[in-house]
Amino acid sequence: MSEIFEGAIGIDLGNTTACVAVWENGGVHVIADDEGEPTTTPAFVGFTEERCIVGESARSEVIMGETNTVFDLMHIIGRRYDDPEIQARMQRWPFQVVNRDLQPFIQVKVKNQVKVFSPQEMSAKVIATMKNTAENYLQKRINKAVITVPASFNRAQRQAIKEAAELAGICSVHLIDKPVAAVLPYVHRYGEETAMKKILVFHLGGKSCEATLLSASNEPNALPRVQSVASDTRLGGDSFTNVLLESCKEEVRRQYNEDITTDPFTLSQFHQSCERAKIHLSSSSSMTSSTAFGIYSLVHGFSYSTEISRERFEELSSNLFNRVIQVIEQALKGAHLHKSDVDEIFLVGGSTSMPRVRSLLQDVFVDKPLRTLDEALSLTPSEVRTLGEKALSPDEFAAYGAAYYGHVLFGGPMAVKEA
Repeated sequence: MSEIFEGAIGIDLGNTTACVAVWENGGVHVIADDEGEPTTTPAFVGFTEERCIVGESARSEVIMGETNTVFDLMHIIGRRYDDPEIQARMQRWPFQVVNRDLQPFIQVKVKNQVKVFSPQEMSAKVIATMKNTAENYLQKRINKAVITVPASFNRAQRQAIKEAAELAGICSVHLIDKPVAAVLPYVHRYGEETAMKKILVFHLGGKSCEATLLSASNEPNALPRVQSVASDTRLGGDSFTNVLLESCKEEVRRQYNEDITTDPFTLSQFHQSCERAKIHLSSSSSMTSSTAFGIYSLVHGFSYSTEISRERFEELSSNLFNRVIQVIEQALKGAHLHKSDVDEIFLVGGSTSMPRVRSLLQDVFVDKPLRTLDEALSLTPSEVRTLGEKALSPDEFAAYGAAYYGHVLFGGPMAVKEA
């Protein structure tokens, strides 16, 4: 392809997944991969004997116990090797992180040779995958992008993301805070109605939890201002999967006197079953708390099954839900605001689909609107995606907003098409 796309794509780069969107034909489109599969791609980079792989195939390697696949890149990039966050996570990562002049480099084996990559080089592989997905959809070359970053990122981390994007072949890179991207189309569409409002953006992704207090500007077309950010970098959707996994481990020990952690294949089976159970138990608000979901697997040739109710799942996760509240309280304290000062709450990240998370937030912010981006904009399915019939998912909001901002930066009008 020789034609160059004049606009900028929007990329949401997360610890767990990445997503790409573009403004085209008067609206934002979240782009699925070449096969029309899910619009979010696992942010995992792996190395086989033949090639480098990115996405679901790389994620599957981690589940099977491979040590040549890298993830959690947003927890690594822009930090020093001696950063406490790096040192704590190194104890749990299956891949190896080595010290190169106080910078964390990632060591892998490629064709029986040991190689090291900077976090920027690894992140560039994820960004390049998103860029290629958009190029295949548009059938045009892309050299401009707006990329989301956590609002808590410092200058070094932001610069490292820019370097990664440049390594991926993106010449013009603009960064936008993820919570700002998630609400930008809304505050621009409704302008005067949102002016001076205090908006809490609550993000619960796969690997981290973040609450950001934003102040919408009373000036036309201005970006909302970040007032405070609070985060728990060890709380996310994976944490909820792990409480189910730990419960199963204990039950297997009691029933079979077996330790499933000694067998990567068995552990992989249990992890996948627990992930499915978590999604099922946390995604449907119509289910009663007594509804159960089965977890089935094999333990050294023996069949294992159990059922867990939503009530039991929420009981096991009670400590995690308490940490959710703590993050919100820290954000309010940082902005010197009382919960009654908050006008609206926006939800971002796949794990905010949990009914218990939503009920907790509604209990804290009584009678305040709890919104997602597509609800706030009243978007129809045809307006928000290239493929499929579903509305936007919380995993897609930030990419949507980044693509919208890319349109704004390169000459487009500050408006989202009316439903």
